Amino acid sequence: AKVFFTATSTGKTITTGDSAFSQLEFDGSGGQWTFLDSATSTATTTMTQGVVRHGGNNDLVLSSMTIQSNATFTKATGTGALYFEDSEPIFIEDVNETNNLGDVYIGFSPATTNQNSDIVVDSLTVNSGDSHNTRGYEIDCAGDITVYGTLNATDNKEGDLTNIFVGGSWTVSGGIFTHGNSTTTFDATSTNKTITDGGYPFHNLMFNGVGGSWFYTDSTSTDPNSVTVQKGPTAFGKAKTANKISGICG
Repeated sequence: AKVFFTATSTGKTITTGDSAFSQLEFDGSGGQWTFLDSATSTATTTMTQGVVRHGGNNDLVLSSMTIQSNATFTKATGTGALYFEDSEPIFIEDVNETNNLGDVYIGFSPATTNQNSDIVVDSLTVNSGDSHNTRGYEIDCAGDITVYGTLNATDNKEGDLTNIFVGGSWTVSGGIFTHGNSTTTFDATSTNKTITDGGYPFHNLMFNGVGGSWFYTDSTSTDPNSVTVQKGPTAFGKAKTANKISGICG
């Protein structure tokens, strides 16, 4: 059954007691809802109007999710994470492409998520046995991207190639990264970030963070197509980039 939340005033709360929803829709102009405990939706969650607040230390487990232009999603204020899980293909769409989803985890295995828009996250973890497909849309990640499963940046929908922005470290550990001619930009503004490619190369690689520094920890992949250093000191270690670097370190 589909559950509609249609309040037009703030201060509404949702306590599930570990009971799962199927479909969810939030559609109340001026409405505001906060999850007070962990919640699961096994079908599509649609935010049409109003403000949906993740909560604090509780987790949300969703299938497909759509945030329409008149709706807002507020990430968790504490340790809560947003999981996407379903045995069927999952689609993530944020029409305004500005809502920060917080700490995002792909799947409990198996799950396959597909972007229908650019997404903004604090961190992104693709779990072992799970896949995330950008389809040409951007990932703007303030923190770490960690790949134990498959992150596929091939553009088979939007048409302008994928851009991935990483404010933290990059780790491919036992997983697969398919660059799909994408551009990955490291834009941290603090030091001691690391890059572990796990044998899967970037296509275009850019460093552009005032105050940031990065260390490439492995050398198992082939050369990127290009490496550009615009801002921030970068230690390539044994990375295979010697003939590809342009720009100025510092």
